[in-house]
Amino acid sequence: MGYSKKIDIKGENAKKVSAIVEKYCGAITSTMGPGGNVVLIQSAQGAIASKDGLTVARHLAPRDTFERLITQFVVDAANRTVNEAGDGTTTTACFIAEMYGMWVDAHDSKTADLNEFLAGMDAAVKDTLDYLGENAKSLLKQNGSIDLEALRHVAMIASNGNELVSNMVANLIYEVGPKGRLLMKSNLGNYTYTEKVSGYSF
Repeated sequence: MGYSKKIDIKGENAKKVSAIVEKYCGAITSTMGPGGNVVLIQSAQGAIASKDGLTVARHLAPRDTFERLITQFVVDAANRTVNEAGDGTTTTACFIAEMYGMWVDAHDSKTADLNEFLAGMDAAVKDTLDYLGENAKSLLKQNGSIDLEALRHVAMIASNGNELVSNMVANLIYEVGPKGRLLMKSNLGNYTYTEKVSGYSF
């Protein structure tokens, strides 16, 4: 017969959650930006050296059941961000650690109110979207073509400063146009390349 366990996250468990969030979100956020760290990962395929936040997140596999439960929330949030935006794993982990820390501080000071906390999150999301809407810059020129130079700047940031990868991605996007579709796959070889296929995508 199966059974369930109720885990109380007050007291010592609350401190344990904080430590887990800080530890594993720290591993992901350490890769942030061009000056971020390279994380060494042990996997079934062997050792992996990665500077990609999503790769680090998806390889989080603590042996402890409680740690695995908490890290799964982090991984799920990171995956949702990637599915919605295509990027932002590291930023998601940063937000999780910061927001949980704020909640714990409020809880410890007896000022925590979950409804107010959630309302504050919703207000922050709205303010952020409004700011992005007002300050966003299009990668399209007035004639509808892609601004290749601006695109290269975006690709450079997304590739963590890898000039080879950023140029390959930017050039390919420029070639397929605004309505084109890009698909990335893992390559078992020791080189990176692009391949353009003409036709329809369903």
